[in-house]
Amino acid sequence: MGTDIRRMIAAERRELADLLSGLPPQAWDAPSLCAGWRVREVVAHLTLPYRHSGPRVLAGLVTTRGNFDRLADRLARRDTAR
Repeated sequence: MGTDIRRMIAAERRELADLLSGLPPQAWDAPSLCAGWRVREVVAHLTLPYRHSGPRVLAGLVTTRGNFDRLADRLARRDTAR
C-alpha cells in the first residue's frame, strides 16, 4: 500500500474519531440506517478490525458457519454491551 493511501486512511480515521468524540451521549443510542443497529453498533462494526484479531474473526466464522453478517452482528452487539 502506498504512502499516500496510508495517509489518506489515517486522515479518514482521525476525521471519524473527531466526529464520534463530539457526539452527545444520547446520539449513541439513536437508530441508524442499518436495520436493528443504533449508532453504537455501527461504530463497533466499523472498528471491528482494530479490536479483533484475524484468528479471532476466523474462529467466530466457524461458530456462525461462515456467516459473516451473523458474526458481525453478534460482535457489534456484544462489544456495545460492554
